[in-house]
Amino acid sequence: MKGLMRKDWYIFLKYGKLFTLFVAAYALIGAFTKNALFFAAFSVIMGSMLVKMVMAYEEQDRWDCLAACLPLKPEQIVWEKYLLSLLSTGAIALLTAVSFWCAGIFSSGQDTFLSPLSIFLLLFLLGGLLISLELPIIFRFGVSRGRLFLTLMMMLAAGVLSAVMVGLMSSDGPGRVLFERGVIPAGVLMAGAAAVTAVVLAISVRISVAAYKKREF
Repeated sequence: MKGLMRKDWYIFLKYGKLFTLFVAAYALIGAFTKNALFFAAFSVIMGSMLVKMVMAYEEQDRWDCLAACLPLKPEQIVWEKYLLSLLSTGAIALLTAVSFWCAGIFSSGQDTFLSPLSIFLLLFLLGGLLISLELPIIFRFGVSRGRLFLTLMMMLAAGVLSAVMVGLMSSDGPGRVLFERGVIPAGVLMAGAAAVTAVVLAISVRISVAAYKKREF
């Protein structure tokens, strides 16, 4: 597992510099614009793109064929990619939450009632759900063959995540009413979202392992 993480880290250092600049730019733009909720939702999608970039370069270099000849279990390869996806999503969610806080969105800019920590957790959990939908497709068909499915999923995810962020973060969204009236405490919402995300991820991992074992190289 450690060796796989180091391999992907080297790939990111070689090819991911532009990706990092792009993510940082979006986080800063989102913090200082009225469309901050859209950029917050988009940051979740960006977090899931890192693993697709890494796996695309692996396919280009035929790493998948080499990995099949190495003493690696399918579970190790799958778990490592899920870990990489969660780490990248967490880093981008943290960057987005910090940029919002630094821009004063929670006090005078964007009128939202969630704390920076709540924003980070919400983005991270939404990113986990997105990862659980994307990775089984990649492990079954690969990045190139599954490109159409991934594009359609990203378009659908962008709309759904934007609606969720508006509903939970905006001043006139239904989430504001539920929180202010005490119908759904923030802690209960986060705990429930974390439980759902954990269950969906566990199911997704099992599906990805089964799909990877059936994949033809």
